[in-house]
Amino acid sequence: MNALSGVLLLLLSLVWIGVCAALVVLLARIRYDRALLSPPLKKVGKEKRKKRRGVKICFVSQLEERFLAFLRFRPQSRWTARQGCAIVLLIECAVFLVSLVAKKIWFAVSLPLLIHWFVVKVLELKTITIHHIVQEELPSAIKHLVKTLTRIQDLRLALHEMSGAVRDPLRSMISELSRRMITERHEDCLQDFANRINNAWVHAFVFLLLSYKEQSKKEDIVRNLLLLAHMIQKENERKEKAITDRKFLVVVNYVLASAAWAALAANLLWNQYAKEFFFQTPTGMVVFVAGVALALGTIVMNLLMVRKTAP
Repeated sequence: MNALSGVLLLLLSLVWIGVCAALVVLLARIRYDRALLSPPLKKVGKEKRKKRRGVKICFVSQLEERFLAFLRFRPQSRWTARQGCAIVLLIECAVFLVSLVAKKIWFAVSLPLLIHWFVVKVLELKTITIHHIVQEELPSAIKHLVKTLTRIQDLRLALHEMSGAVRDPLRSMISELSRRMITERHEDCLQDFANRINNAWVHAFVFLLLSYKEQSKKEDIVRNLLLLAHMIQKENERKEKAITDRKFLVVVNYVLASAAWAALAANLLWNQYAKEFFFQTPTGMVVFVAGVALALGTIVMNLLMVRKTAP
């Protein structure tokens, strides 16, 4: 039995070392896709989409992509996607090697996978997208545009001034829109702007701007723009209230999870039977991994409860 365990341990170690070596080589050779570093507004050809979906098969590339999306609208961050991937992979490898040294094959397989899933899920839930920025800043931008339209009849100049009331990447997009409107048809520029962002509120906003260009009753369009800003603001308030209402439950979940971890640590420190059960018996090791999964799942659930959704 000991000989069989040793052979299995050796085979698993060789497989894991080979996988880690392949992943390191792949990570070193991956060239960053510029479409990932720019806002998700740039059109990507079908060939690039297929290539990206193929690369996603590798979980390291998936992790890197999550880090890129997480850092995309956080220019003040001192971390890079490659550094984040390296730290996570080092932690996973360390957990795997420690488990192998302790001859806990179940821990060596399950715990790195749990850590990887947890990091990817947290990055996904904490990522800021263009839709979140639109939802937050479009109401004030529309009000600024309405004030500008009372002084300036030229829609292009009004949009250029509106860009100063928002932050990047929305600012650069609106500035680019106003520049394109100098040489291209306004209708084509506005439609392309809406299609690139692909947001329900932006589509409604562009529809009203197109009506402003086509109709003679400007007062009705301005009134509808203010109504749209009011609707978005009300939607933001409703979401904020929903998050506030759920915060008490989130705090309770964190308190219960902390109490469970404290109880487990106390058991492992002062209860010899608990230490033998969790680390020496198959049932105990399965229960330990299940407890870790539930604790990490609690954090993910709490992040999901306080996450702002966007249309």
